[in-house]
Amino acid sequence: MEDTIMSKYRLKVGAARKDVTPLPSMFPFKQADLNGDGQYTYARQAIHLRAVILDNGVKRFLFLVSETECGNLHYIKKYAMEKYGITEDYISFSNTHSHSCPLKAVYDPGTTLEEMNREVKMGEFGPESPVQQNEWDYGKYCFEQSIAAIDDAVANLKPARFGHAEGKSYINISRDELLPNGQYAFGTNPERPSDKTLSVLKFVDENGSMIAGIINYAVHSTMGFRVKDKDGNMAAYGDLAGEIANFVEEAYAIRGEETVVAWTIAAGANQTPVHSFFHTYHPDGSWEPDERYNHYLGEYMWKLSAHMAARQGNDALKVFDSISKLKENIRIDVAERYLKLPATKVTNWGLPQLFDDREIDDSKMHNVDVPNQFVYIGLKLIKIGDLPVFCYEGEMMVEIGMRLKEAAPLKNLVIVTCYQPAVDRDLHDRFHGSHYYVDKWGFENHTPSYGRNPVKDAITEEKVTEAMFDMFDEILNPDI
Repeated sequence: MEDTIMSKYRLKVGAARKDVTPLPSMFPFKQADLNGDGQYTYARQAIHLRAVILDNGVKRFLFLVSETECGNLHYIKKYAMEKYGITEDYISFSNTHSHSCPLKAVYDPGTTLEEMNREVKMGEFGPESPVQQNEWDYGKYCFEQSIAAIDDAVANLKPARFGHAEGKSYINISRDELLPNGQYAFGTNPERPSDKTLSVLKFVDENGSMIAGIINYAVHSTMGFRVKDKDGNMAAYGDLAGEIANFVEEAYAIRGEETVVAWTIAAGANQTPVHSFFHTYHPDGSWEPDERYNHYLGEYMWKLSAHMAARQGNDALKVFDSISKLKENIRIDVAERYLKLPATKVTNWGLPQLFDDREIDDSKMHNVDVPNQFVYIGLKLIKIGDLPVFCYEGEMMVEIGMRLKEAAPLKNLVIVTCYQPAVDRDLHDRFHGSHYYVDKWGFENHTPSYGRNPVKDAITEEKVTEAMFDMFDEILNPDI
């Protein structure tokens, strides 16, 4: 009887990779304000998005992972639902949180650029600048490439088997650096928690060749976003995440296997590449942070990025190769929640403090309530066979992630952050803040992310944990 039931879950998997590098006519591109006033004038490497579709004969699940911002996720979701029957809850969009890609990819096929700019949108530090024509064009390009990736992934569906494993990789470190004056700043701190877990999901065809892989690790892709080349120009690329995915795909191509490998960011909000943050310290106790407005680093950062990508690429290959138990009958279950949490903001925190850590005065920073404003966090729990995957909107501190893994009812919890729900919901009362959700310790000790924590009293972990247990209960005990 059990064999009959499981046979209907015979897995098929299809995957596709699409180039979303801005076209030459779209440059120059603005970068994030905190990084300086430089602009991206060319791309030094291709930027990609990857689609992986699972079909077990009962349900289809879509993973779409991009190294840059996608176009309009609402319409991408609508397309997948209407053309391929993928239900809304069985769609997961996420990005790698690369800091070296264009800032905006804005496109809405339901309106025009002129109509979009009539509405002034509020950002974390005030009104956002109007959408530029090249940003609109790039958003349309990303939208079209997303649709094409989904089409190709469905066309590539074939019988598959699934396995997963964990290993270790040592390219990250806590970025909560404790300064001599007792204040925390963005930097490196080997004494603070850091999760070295490297999780991989592997999908192979009937001949054992890999159709697709998903890598999950807690580190920021922040190696190239403040680099100017010898000619004084900035270059866009997929940064560390993109280079890792490319490395693994190229390694499999050398083996004769054409595969698609998507890299996803785990609970890495306060995890930085181990070879980053080169502050200058002086004997008199003063210091100069290397990450400050209009301060650019040399091309050596690109070399360090490639070095760490190769290290993790080799780590990932070892973990992929270690998987010997793969199953062809895979049940897929999903649960979703949307949290609505009270908002807060920090006084004496703004662009000057963002541009230069030395402007931060802890003694003047405290929280104030933001009445009738709320922070929304979308959550999705996916159970693929016996593997739980927890998707989280925004950035998650590593301490929270490690505690969620420890508490989860199932082992080997994979946490995918920078998840974008792309759902229809009323956001008139949305608080326009950052997405750094600190834990209680970070809240009390004013870690670097404290100034941009938008949730009152740092209750995010408590509410997310409650929701995670509720979703596990829904999946594991459906009849109760």
